[in-house]
Amino acid sequence: MQRKEQQTTSDTGATAGSAADESINRQRTEIAGAPRRADLCANGAGTPAEPEQPLLDLDKLASRRGMGADSGFFEALVRGFQEDAEVAIADLAEALRSSDHSALRRAVHALEGSAGEVGAVRLVAAVRRLRGLRPCELESAGALALLAEVEQLLPMTLHLLEQAAAAASAQCEP
Repeated sequence: MQRKEQQTTSDTGATAGSAADESINRQRTEIAGAPRRADLCANGAGTPAEPEQPLLDLDKLASRRGMGADSGFFEALVRGFQEDAEVAIADLAEALRSSDHSALRRAVHALEGSAGEVGAVRLVAAVRRLRGLRPCELESAGALALLAEVEQLLPMTLHLLEQAAAAASAQCEP
């Protein structure tokens, strides 16, 4: 004996006759109600901000200060970070101005790496949010706000790193 399933038409226009069909129809309805990618891009950078973190990872900072304490290693690391960060931020700004997603990712990678090496955790977090931008978001107000945040974090971070470098130098003097 053959069993015929009763077919019904859902509000999405699809025919449902089994549990699998009903599941598919539920998914279609959920997808239809979800914001489209174009809508997300139209609203600007939709990457949520992370909870505020300390400017520096003190454990990493102590580790870096302990490396070659007598040789001026830490002071050179801070100077190198400053030079690299200033170039990377200029590259970030240019990438956003020209809507060059590849250039943005390269600049983000450079800044994220150098900031991570000195323990600049809040700067790393801000740069990671820039990395999350979609190509259609590069000219958005949200993207510019993220760049402004990075630009504001750099001098605060450098100030604390310079203080740590000065303290490291003072500890080395007899």
